[in-house]
Amino acid sequence: MNEGKTFFDLPQAQTVPAGSRYAVEMGDGSGTKSVTHEDVVKAVGGDLPLGDTKDLETIAKDNFVNAINEIKRRTDSASGGAAIRVLTTDPALYGRVVSVTDGKTTLTGSMSYTGECMITGILINGNLTVSASTEEGVTAETTVTVTNYATYSAELDTRGEYNRIDVKTAETGLYGRTVTVSNGTDSATGTIGNDGTAKIRFSFSGAVTVTASDGTNTASASLNVSGESVGVYSVDLQLYHLTVTTADKKLNGKMVTLVCGSYSRTGTFAGGVAAITFDSNFMGECLIGASDGSRTGTVKIHPVPSMYAYSVTMTLAVVYSALIDFSKSAPDKMITYADDAEGMEHSFASWRDMPIFKDMRPCVLKNGEVLYYLNPDNYTQKADRTAADITTLGNDVMLEIPYRVGYSIEWVNTGKNLLKVSVTNEPDNAAFKYDAFSLDSYNDCDRIYIGVYKGHCSGNRAYSSSGKAVTVSQTIDTFRTWCRARGAGYQQRTYGSLKLMQCLFIISHGTLNSQAAVGTGYVKSSHSAGVNTGGTNAYGFDSEVIRTSAPAYMTDQEHQVKCLGLEDFWGNYWEFIDGLTSDANRNVMTCDIAKNFVTNGTGYKNNGNGGVTANIANYMKLPQGGSDAGFTARDVSGSDSTYFTDSAALYASCLAFFGGAWDSALYAGAFRLRVDYAFSFSAVSVGCRLMFMHKEEPKETEEEAA
Repeated sequence: MNEGKTFFDLPQAQTVPAGSRYAVEMGDGSGTKSVTHEDVVKAVGGDLPLGDTKDLETIAKDNFVNAINEIKRRTDSASGGAAIRVLTTDPALYGRVVSVTDGKTTLTGSMSYTGECMITGILINGNLTVSASTEEGVTAETTVTVTNYATYSAELDTRGEYNRIDVKTAETGLYGRTVTVSNGTDSATGTIGNDGTAKIRFSFSGAVTVTASDGTNTASASLNVSGESVGVYSVDLQLYHLTVTTADKKLNGKMVTLVCGSYSRTGTFAGGVAAITFDSNFMGECLIGASDGSRTGTVKIHPVPSMYAYSVTMTLAVVYSALIDFSKSAPDKMITYADDAEGMEHSFASWRDMPIFKDMRPCVLKNGEVLYYLNPDNYTQKADRTAADITTLGNDVMLEIPYRVGYSIEWVNTGKNLLKVSVTNEPDNAAFKYDAFSLDSYNDCDRIYIGVYKGHCSGNRAYSSSGKAVTVSQTIDTFRTWCRARGAGYQQRTYGSLKLMQCLFIISHGTLNSQAAVGTGYVKSSHSAGVNTGGTNAYGFDSEVIRTSAPAYMTDQEHQVKCLGLEDFWGNYWEFIDGLTSDANRNVMTCDIAKNFVTNGTGYKNNGNGGVTANIANYMKLPQGGSDAGFTARDVSGSDSTYFTDSAALYASCLAFFGGAWDSALYAGAFRLRVDYAFSFSAVSVGCRLMFMHKEEPKETEEEAA
């Protein structure tokens, strides 16, 4: 109590107890304010005897009032003293006591298992010693100079001279996981914190790998640590991420799988999206697959080490089927659609934009690589309508089928009067045949190219070039050799590719009468020779352009035909077919793999003869059927207006050729297949058609390239 006395009449205290205050006239004109004794003590680091301002007075603070105001400003901003953030990557210090001392006063804290300890409320100034000891008594210490109320950093390590790697990651699955640094002999570890960082110290050098695993995938990074001096390095650990989207609601809740060799990862569709995380084991070709229980969807990706995010859209595979009912005879009435073809119209115009058909494109291929795609309405133009070079030898004009398409040709009943013809864009379905994509082993090619034109040969090599004379009068062996002379992957037309195109024709046109559906072709019986290639360049993809502008061309037998992108699908010149022969008992002999083609059929698969006991040749009513034997003849009691409407033949011990020639008239068509001439056969009306079978080779990784 002041007993009514003025401030100046009060007795003077010798010391100031805790909780006391100073009355201070503020030097900034803001009036009189109070300052606690504790604030003053904190500012000067010890007791302040009353009336002793010598230690406070400086050039800047030349009186007591200004000195106290300075103290107030410092204490207001300090919020209770200085702080030291102590870090370590030394596992031996995890959980150990950390001390901060000036030799008189000591403050302590505990090192966390993420390698951090924060010591706050430090009211002592000067050089402070920060230390911690291992359980074995090994002590690490460092000095921190505290000059004001701020946060300082210190690092402790008992392991002597060291390098340091600062690790960061945005992979939340790696938070809390062990990260390892190794040169193959020595290693050091740390823990990735919830901020996605870790600091690891080590004393070795050389090529170093940094790894961390989320339990399934391992993220890694490599760097070279110099052995000449201690350094600080940094790495960013990343995993690879795939986002798969689909518009097919049947896939919601279904699993999607990423496969690369023996490695696989899975995700689940939710709301049309599935996420898959993977690691460096998936570099190269990967297949993504999902199924709704009856149909599958597949997509390929090719991850590379430098790219961490991928996205694909998945659609389920289609299965288009046509049922051919042989209890009927009218070729345009025999077919009904099934599976994904159900409800489609029996005309190519309705199919052109459907899966498989919309992806078949004409292109110019050179040395196995696409130079550019062509305008499907006019092959003399590129897709952008500028001029294309389709006459230079080596610029082969080809029909691209850009992914594996399987086909099936199977009898539905034992009576063999209902034949089911199907195609699918699923790349590997055991119920379908993929010999069209089999070069060195079964189904080993990812896409194929079929020559648009009949073969023109020069310099003992075969080409598919516009405006050229068709080369004839050679044996099937010679043509095979000349096609293969173009390089790896080049072949003569295969039976697998013919069966595939025949199935695609049946499904997309809904009839067995190809000449009525697309055009008779250059087949008039009075012709004495064929014509050069390129006559159909401006006909459209399926003769649709010329059918509108000059419909008479479709029936006059004087003009070539363009069907499913191929000129002279039938007519003008025959073409040899590789991979199909007959044996002495008229058994249909087939070979799936192009590298194994031989003229006499040695080693080929025996598919039986369907009951054919004598040589047959006439308009085909029934084919052998089965995906191997395909549309070779079994019953030839048809006519030019019933059933297949094309002539076919099956003799003993013969090779195969296809399509009809310049004078075949109504015998020609999409099913004009003859197996009725000796293996040494050659003729002025028989040529070849070039193919290229593309195999996806393993891609070189960036590490291999380096």
